[in-house]
Amino acid sequence: MTKAICSAPVSILSGQQFQVQQSELTGITVDTGYAGRFFAYNNPGVGSAWDITIGANVNTFSIMGNYLHGGTITITAGTSDNYSIVGNTRATIVDGGTGTSKEVQSTLNEAYGSSWNGALSPPSKDVVY
Repeated sequence: MTKAICSAPVSILSGQQFQVQQSELTGITVDTGYAGRFFAYNNPGVGSAWDITIGANVNTFSIMGNYLHGGTITITAGTSDNYSIVGNTRATIVDGGTGTSKEVQSTLNEAYGSSWNGALSPPSKDVVY
């Protein structure tokens, strides 16, 4: 899913791979039973805090470069492994995954872009500021 505007949270229940990028989101939940790969890249949200929740024991996912407006990235307690959470802005990370093949980086706390005031959707990431 690319450049979508979602007025309700996205729930991922099944499939082999799901990728969401450059979309305005109000939340994402990846179900505990999901066995595919999941990727969330460069999503700005829709103006207020939004969360990403990964169910217990979900493996092989990447959450990178998202602006969560003060929301939370939660990896539910379990055996989750093979994942990366890096480059996200204004987010709290709760990592309950016990796997050892993972990269979890503290989040940044600055605004989405120097010219964005948060009142409207942020400009495209393809624009040079």
